[in-house]
Amino acid sequence: KANSSILNALLTLLNERRFDNGGERMEVPLWCAVAASNELPESDELDALFDRFLLRRQVPRVSDGQVPEFLRSSLDLAASEVPSSDAAEEPMLSVMDSIEAQSQAGKTTFPSHLLDVVVSLRAYLRDEAEPPVKLSDRRLGKAVRLLRLGASLCGAKEVSELDLLLLQHICWDKEPSQATEVRVWLLERMRRMAQEDSEDNDLVEKVKFLLNGLKLRLRSKPRASGALSMAGNDLP
Repeated sequence: KANSSILNALLTLLNERRFDNGGERMEVPLWCAVAASNELPESDELDALFDRFLLRRQVPRVSDGQVPEFLRSSLDLAASEVPSSDAAEEPMLSVMDSIEAQSQAGKTTFPSHLLDVVVSLRAYLRDEAEPPVKLSDRRLGKAVRLLRLGASLCGAKEVSELDLLLLQHICWDKEPSQATEVRVWLLERMRRMAQEDSEDNDLVEKVKFLLNGLKLRLRSKPRASGALSMAGNDLP
């Protein structure tokens, strides 16, 4: 919740990496922005700012069954934050790491038939989804670059169907449930690509078709360990 002048300042910061401090315009070495909110934006004035955050995840409340583990984690975190006389730890990811990763991603190819899937998803969300989701050109361009980067970081030489599942965290707007709709649409599209004459619409079968195709591709193009286990979190 902010007035228009603050929103404009934030947009300038995100778009141009500059901040107007009184009469002075300062360069800001921003390379990643993360935000959290207790509610989704409802005003149209916030649409431009909301669109700048590419990845979106809804974080539910801690369930009753997970409360003990949550409390234990809180205690462990508090203990780790105790000041130490040791030297400061090295960052997990530096700016140079980010620059190098983006440079390497340029060597990863994005197959045309998977780009067609992204194009079809955009049309579906705009024309058939309820409520409709209108993806900006900026968002769509950044989405395919992120998919390519994700594939590259997993050690792949080209983007695969597995990477497209990341779109469920990119292509929803004001309703978090739209992420599930995107995932189901992708699985259905991949099922049809794998077996167009199948009449089985069971979601389990969709996953089987997807994973069978991924297994074949991953055998010929191995990825970094743990990539499949992480992807499992994005499958229903």
